[in-house]
Amino acid sequence: MNDIQNIVNELLKQKGNELIKNPSLFCSMIDDLVSGYKKERNILHKVLVSHREICNKLYLLLSADRYDERDIIDFKYSLQNDFGITDSWIEVIFDIFELSNNFTNSKMTIQKHIQKNISKDVQIVCETSEDNFEYMERDGNIVITKYNGKDKNVVIPRRINDKNVTVIGIYAFKNCINLMDIIISDNVISIGSGAFKDCKNLMSVSIPSSVRNIGVGTFNGCINLSNVSISSGVVKIDKYAFKDCINLKKIIIPSSVIEIGDAIFSNCTHLENIEIQNTEYYLIQDEILFNKSKTKLVQCLPCTQKQSYEIPDSVIEIGEAAFYGFSSFKSIFVPNSVKLIGDYAFSNCKNLTIYVKMFSYAQKYAKEHNIPFIFDFMRLLG
Repeated sequence: MNDIQNIVNELLKQKGNELIKNPSLFCSMIDDLVSGYKKERNILHKVLVSHREICNKLYLLLSADRYDERDIIDFKYSLQNDFGITDSWIEVIFDIFELSNNFTNSKMTIQKHIQKNISKDVQIVCETSEDNFEYMERDGNIVITKYNGKDKNVVIPRRINDKNVTVIGIYAFKNCINLMDIIISDNVISIGSGAFKDCKNLMSVSIPSSVRNIGVGTFNGCINLSNVSISSGVVKIDKYAFKDCINLKKIIIPSSVIEIGDAIFSNCTHLENIEIQNTEYYLIQDEILFNKSKTKLVQCLPCTQKQSYEIPDSVIEIGEAAFYGFSSFKSIFVPNSVKLIGDYAFSNCKNLTIYVKMFSYAQKYAKEHNIPFIFDFMRLLG
């Protein structure tokens, strides 16, 4: 453990403890500097990136002139009871940050390693000045309506005019082409529709546990977005939330999410790893996202290379844009159980023919939307 301890120690000395407040950047720098210690680095990611409040507590502890056993006990108690962190993970965090000992000077070889590998233009990210925002007051809180700055790294302030910033409004950051990293403060509870639409250079976003709703098309068109951390606390992710995020390769939907909108991953062409932690509401089967009861087919996942698919008889509804743009499909069999098909469900599938039952809802839909179809006589005959 000494190598990762020494590098974390020296990194914080050179860049300051403020770096802890930007866990995505901090963990990324650790990954670049440390070889091995995969388990420890994974724990660091999951604890710090998912829980911004822990970062703040850790920052205060590390920044104190001195801390005693009582401070350590209080911090450990908070990790266990406020955030549900297991004892084994707490032990790893304590070891990495040497919380049981005074910090010691690192070896010169470690210092040279840090100096050689840390980019000179990496800067510590503090809260972005409120002067860069347009905002309005609503119910005693602040709604950010527009960002006017040109910073690459933005931290949403917790408070403006002594009022909590609770909402990032619709299209607030739309077309902010300079934006590369966004940190959302832990007072924000809602992110509006299209809030970060077409931020084409945005690469990293960390959504804290305070956020409950991610709006329609929030990150639509963020073509370079590759690192998304969604903390447990988010309840709803609305439709098209990550549409056209073509560099997104993996994402974890936390167990707190009970509502997933249609086509949230539409045209995420490189998304191969999707983890749905709440198995009480949603499941993935055969590269298809369903609700738990399989009465709704939410979306075909972008990773599929299927040419043919038979929709289960349990399905009543096919979500909006569920199969949009899948050129690999040649045939999809739609059962008679389907009574509702969302807009664009089979659009832009240039090689697709759907197989339907005579006089079915699917036949009517296909006719109205000019989708090639064939009667499924084999299944009609049993």
